[in-house]
Amino acid sequence: MDTEKITKYIEDNVSGDAMGAISLFIAVATMFLWNYVSRKNEANFGKKKAPTMDPKPIALNPTEQLENIFLRYENEFKDRIAKIMELYSPDDDKDVYERNYCNEMLLKLLIELDGVDLLALEGEERKQLRQRRKDIIKVIQNELVKLDSLK
Repeated sequence: MDTEKITKYIEDNVSGDAMGAISLFIAVATMFLWNYVSRKNEANFGKKKAPTMDPKPIALNPTEQLENIFLRYENEFKDRIAKIMELYSPDDDKDVYERNYCNEMLLKLLIELDGVDLLALEGEERKQLRQRRKDIIKVIQNELVKLDSLK
């Protein structure tokens, strides 16, 4: 059927009150659907999908653990501590906070170094990794001494 025939049929068979009710129903239904669709789109707008994680994390061997800790020191704290040593003012709250923050983070790195298990290793590899851990500990302890001298 084309729209002219439908319009003619409605005009002939539906009263004015019924037409008003049908029009009102269509308007309300349209607003409801519009509101529902827009809220659903807003709820999903800007949401990022959660990253997928590997089902099983890969454990690092002792060598990788030591190097990971040392790289974190190098990348995160070495330059920060050098900057603190240059520009430190005990009267500046930001400088005091930065010194205390670096001090705490270096202590955390030392605790992580204590957690590296070398007991399962034997021979020359164990000696080398123990020496590497000692060297990293000395570097971090020297930085802690520098920070403590600023008090």
